[in-house]
Amino acid sequence: MIETFKIIKKIYDEETVPKLTPSSIQYTRGHQHELLRKNVRYDIRKYYLTERIVNMWNSLIRCCTVNSSTINQFKNRLDRHWSKQEMKYNYRDFK
Repeated sequence: MIETFKIIKKIYDEETVPKLTPSSIQYTRGHQHELLRKNVRYDIRKYYLTERIVNMWNSLIRCCTVNSSTINQFKNRLDRHWSKQEMKYNYRDFK
């Protein structure tokens, strides 16, 4: 998610990063940086970074994470947001 934030905020050189297509559909919910989910034909394309992160990125909430002004602020807000989410796998239980 941090790399996605950097790509969207244009911290990296645009010629060297994968292309993320912003969604042109404007709904009353969501945030202004939502990404477009493409329909892919082949399984190999499904597993590219640009396809795997779309649902997770679009599910982030606007006020707390996506509209952050700095990377550290985004990281802190993302940690707080994810700490409230139900954990599917707790790696700390298996030491």
